[in-house]
Amino acid sequence: MPKLNDLFPCAGFQLGVLEALMTAGAVNKEQLNPLIQTAVAPFEKFIAEEEGDRVVEDQDNVEAILRGVLATLGTLDLTAEQLAQVEAIHFDGGNEIYIIVEGESESALQLFDGELDTGGESSIYQVTNFTGIEALPNLKTLDLDGHGYCETERDNAPLEKIVGLTVTGL
Repeated sequence: MPKLNDLFPCAGFQLGVLEALMTAGAVNKEQLNPLIQTAVAPFEKFIAEEEGDRVVEDQDNVEAILRGVLATLGTLDLTAEQLAQVEAIHFDGGNEIYIIVEGESESALQLFDGELDTGGESSIYQVTNFTGIEALPNLKTLDLDGHGYCETERDNAPLEKIVGLTVTGL
């Protein structure tokens, strides 16, 4: 069974796929939580106590924690049946997947509420390429208007392989 990161090497695109899988009911929060629990454990060293609250020592550590979570979520096994349920991917910083990644990581580390909150607008969430998009046989819509930003030149070539795909926000 292929893993999310084997199919889609771009972590930002993986999050869009995960959001679409959750929307379709093919993946749920309960499947992601154990992965997040495992991912954050090594980052306990970045946590400090301030006035009774557990906080992350600096912003670089916030990104390190979130990168670790994204890498671990990438190990999620996916079936062809799950992938076939994805018909649309909509990027928005308020999508549930960003809330799960940040909120569940905070909870697992027992952090002060909002400590890892980026609003989905961190550079670690950039969509730099669409490699693997052909693994989504029923994808009809890709909407990048709300979030799918990229500070560097994005590789859009894989989009050309998908017949009938409507893309907005490039």
